[in-house]
Amino acid sequence: MYPGVRLCEMAFLSNHYHLILIVEDEGILARFMGYLNDLIARKVGGRLHGWREKFWGRRYRSIPFLDD
Repeated sequence: MYPGVRLCEMAFLSNHYHLILIVEDEGILARFMGYLNDLIARKVGGRLHGWREKFWGRRYRSIPFLDD
């Protein structure tokens, strides 16, 4: 899928999504999220629905947790 990222779980809702990922470091996470959000925005396209603001109005939020 994307080097350095392993997808464990995902949930896509009508206006947002949740992912549980295993990543090698935060830099890879930031690049992956930029790639994913850009890809989704291009595929879904707010222009199709006449949206005036950016497709993703807010930046993603990362919440780390340990795998103990």
